[in-house]
Amino acid sequence: SALRKLHFGSVGLSQAFVSALAGSLPAASLRELRLDYCSLGTGGFVPIADALEKLGASCALHTVSLIYNGLGDEDAQALARVICVTATVTSFNLHRNHIGNVGAEALAG
Repeated sequence: SALRKLHFGSVGLSQAFVSALAGSLPAASLRELRLDYCSLGTGGFVPIADALEKLGASCALHTVSLIYNGLGDEDAQALARVICVTATVTSFNLHRNHIGNVGAEALAG
């Protein structure tokens, strides 16, 4: 059976791990990605967003949760690109990050 949900919570994910994860996301099956409390830091979601953006229409992702990761505007802008390119993301949670006006405006689209 295909992987539909990928959840990591309250673990510190290294940049090496995030890069490896970005290179192996199951585009056709993954519906939900939750990386909550994973200490990604500013720019930490960008490699994953870049990989999802490249998948384009073949991306099946509907839900993204990135709660409390210290993400910034760059990450919000990357997620906004994913939302526009894939047209499948219908729910995202960026609670408790450091996203300012630039990131918020990108997400508001």
